[in-house]
Amino acid sequence: MQICCIEPLRVSPVTAASGASHAVGGGLLFAMASLSRVLVVAVRPALCVLDRRLLTGAPDTLPLLAWQFVNVRTSETERNTDVVLLFARDQYACFLQVVCFHLLLPF
Repeated sequence: MQICCIEPLRVSPVTAASGASHAVGGGLLFAMASLSRVLVVAVRPALCVLDRRLLTGAPDTLPLLAWQFVNVRTSETERNTDVVLLFARDQYACFLQVVCFHLLLPF
């Protein structure tokens, strides 16, 4: 597998749009894409592959990766700022929302 696109996410304690510290704060995530797969890797607090997905598309198109902070409404009065990865190739696009439970980073 040859990586052709890398997008790091380095979250400082006050990176979130609201100015509040984010649960991923202090962590370091990388999204990496080849022509056939997308990998999300945590470097900090521990090195591990968090997610991998197949990526389909025409052979003459390259993948795109982008991290975003998104305000998510959890109820009428509560909103959270979550990290979302968008990856796309050709006419295929997918969103992955990062959810943190006690410094574990499952998707």
